[in-house]
Amino acid sequence: LDNNLASSQKEYTKLKADYLNTINKYGINDYTAIPIREMAEINAQKLNLSNEAKEWLVRTIETPNLKKREVALCKIDLGDYLLMENKIWEAVLYYMQAEKSFKYDALGDEAKLRAAKVYYYTGDFNWALAKLNILKGSTSKLISNDALYLSNLITDNTTIDTNLHPMQMYAHAELWYVQRHYEQAYKKLDTLQSYYPDHALSDEVLFQKYKIRYDQKKYSECAEELNDLLTLY
Repeated sequence: LDNNLASSQKEYTKLKADYLNTINKYGINDYTAIPIREMAEINAQKLNLSNEAKEWLVRTIETPNLKKREVALCKIDLGDYLLMENKIWEAVLYYMQAEKSFKYDALGDEAKLRAAKVYYYTGDFNWALAKLNILKGSTSKLISNDALYLSNLITDNTTIDTNLHPMQMYAHAELWYVQRHYEQAYKKLDTLQSYYPDHALSDEVLFQKYKIRYDQKKYSECAEELNDLLTLY
């Protein structure tokens, strides 16, 4: 596994160098905005160089005469990386800026969905629902489906049951999952199961635990979570 990881790191470092050569040759413009975002993703997601990823995105956002769509896409990506660092409200600010630039476009809906998820993660369910209910009518089927799923999840687990603590715990675990704090997320879900063993979220908890173990490549534990889900539900 370590050898595979080292090999993968070398490949991503080489790919990053190729991107840099292209960007240095042609500068920051509408044509290189996509390679810059892809290079930023490599830095943030593969090489643990989040600051460098953010610096490139900020430079691109601040480049004069860049197309509004490219700027908005960079702002959404920047919001994602800030969220991973738990700079939650800075992330929301960039999402909202992108949304404002494309109010009547699927790109704006994507930014609104990201912001809604942040409100959900932090337990502000009313704000999240307000945004999600608008997004149910999105022209993008994927966005409307995601909005419908999350809206139903919140409504089903906060309307009948006035105790919001289980939903808050689950949402917090999801935030940790997004931030790749896998063990913290898993422990939070374990605690939720212990405190509220018969809660309506129980099947969601098992599926989220499966996703965590899958991302950790702990496949035998993945199977256990799925078997429990099949057996109990």
